[in-house]
Amino acid sequence: GNRQSPDGQTNIGGFDATQYYKSENIHGNIYAEKLKLKSKSNSSFMCLLHKLRQNFMKKTNENFEPQYAGIVNALVTGDTSSIYSSDSEALKKSGVYHIIAISGMHLNIFIIVFSKFIASLRIKRLKKSILSAIVCSFLGLFVLLFTGFGLSVVRAFVMLVISLASTIFARKYSSKNSLFLSVVIILIFIPSSYYNVGFKLSVLSTYGVLLSIDVINMLKKSKKLKKFASHSFVSVFISSMLCTLLNLPVTIDSFGYISLYSFPANLIMLPLSTPALGGSVIFGVFALLGFDTLSKIISYPLTAIIYLILKSSKLIAELPYSTINTYPLYTYTAIIALITIVF
Repeated sequence: GNRQSPDGQTNIGGFDATQYYKSENIHGNIYAEKLKLKSKSNSSFMCLLHKLRQNFMKKTNENFEPQYAGIVNALVTGDTSSIYSSDSEALKKSGVYHIIAISGMHLNIFIIVFSKFIASLRIKRLKKSILSAIVCSFLGLFVLLFTGFGLSVVRAFVMLVISLASTIFARKYSSKNSLFLSVVIILIFIPSSYYNVGFKLSVLSTYGVLLSIDVINMLKKSKKLKKFASHSFVSVFISSMLCTLLNLPVTIDSFGYISLYSFPANLIMLPLSTPALGGSVIFGVFALLGFDTLSKIISYPLTAIIYLILKSSKLIAELPYSTINTYPLYTYTAIIALITIVF
């Protein structure tokens, strides 16, 4: 066939096809005059997993209106193709598109449930650690395969393996060290992840959450600020602020604009994102196990949560000056100039 390289960035701040293909580890396109497909056995594990994904999407489409089904599919499988373009644009402009992206939270939901169950067993600590490592590793691999090996899930899985290893060998676990080590491991084995915007945002958001925990713990040590730091709103506020600030350079460089209201939008959306993801996962488990009545019951509150997310994002996106177009070179120069003037 004829090989064709992808086009580069044609406008400042515009879509860069070359960068995108690099992030997907694709080096170019080949156009063939003739194409012959060979059928494979439908009994392979990957084929069965594909059928499971298709069955989940079918159940989603049966229980939700198309607008909400697209969000549920994105939350569980990572497939964003069925999300309405108007909803996608509103989520991006309000700066909260990350809440519907595949993340490490999928792993955390399952791991927390199974870890608590294993912890309740009356067996020796070492046996508990080994059993937990085996069960959680297999579970993590299944989630990785089901969600299509999203890099943020891969990052969470590597952190999980590090955590399980530290438990088995009775070593102190550091979340920040685990995050940095997982990034190094992923970059070594998947170098193309360096170009993946979602991976960068996932790492920086995770680091922002870990930093916010340190800040909150520091505030709790102060007698005057202890009560203030104990409020859940304060935790969300600090976490949202740090995540927004840390993600700002990537947003400027990759998207070419800044969402002015992303910080207050995250304060509204973050409390809704966890039940939305948790509800979607629970719905998926019931639907795939054939508990149609239970999955239908779950769909009603889940629809209400997704409605609130979409409605809020549209209202925020329609506010005056919801986004400001930026050009990376000029924006970074302006930031450096402001820092120089201030200090």
